[in-house]
Parts: sequence; structure tokens; C-alpha cells
Amino acid sequence: MPNALDFIKSPSDRQVMELHFTQKTAARPVIMPPGVPEERLAMLRRAFAALGQDKDFLAEAAKSKVEFNFVTGQEVDKVVALIVATPPAIAERYAKAFAPERN
Repeated sequence: MPNALDFIKSPSDRQVMELHFTQKTAARPVIMPPGVPEERLAMLRRAFAALGQDKDFLAEAAKSKVEFNFVTGQEVDKVVALIVATPPAIAERYAKAFAPERN
């Protein structure tokens, strides 16, 4: 099934929409400061992956009506890389396009 990006012809329009859709992938990421040792990062990523599969945790989230969709650290890294690499002109178009309406 096609998605909205399949219908966008303009490269700059596509970048704006990719930024919009992709950044929503990692709505509330857990972040760490630069320089965290790789083994610690790997351990934390494994722990979060295990939490994302824990039946008791998922049941409690559902019971509390908390939306929970696990996203891997690698996917979050891709989102961050896309955001960081966004040209200023595209970021400005995005900000204007998705700014809240003022009454």
C-alpha cells in the first residue's frame, strides 16, 4: 500500500515530510551524554529491548492506557542523524508548515 511520501514530487517537499514522519518515530527517546562507553550503551539498549517485550510491563502500560511502541536505539540514531543533517531551509519550511495555528 502506498504512503503519503509516494505522492510527493518536489525533493524539498519530500524532505519536509520525511522530517515530519521520521521524527515522530522517536517521540520520547532516552538519551545519554556523549562519551558513554559502548559496552554500557549496548547493555542499556538490551535492557530497553527486553522491557519492550516484557508481558507484565506491556500489560501494565495497556491497563494504564499508556501508548508504548518500542523503537530500537539504532532507529533512534537514524532519526537523530536525519534531524541533525536537515538543511536550515528545510527546517524553516518544516517549522512554518507545522507551527500551531494562532487565533
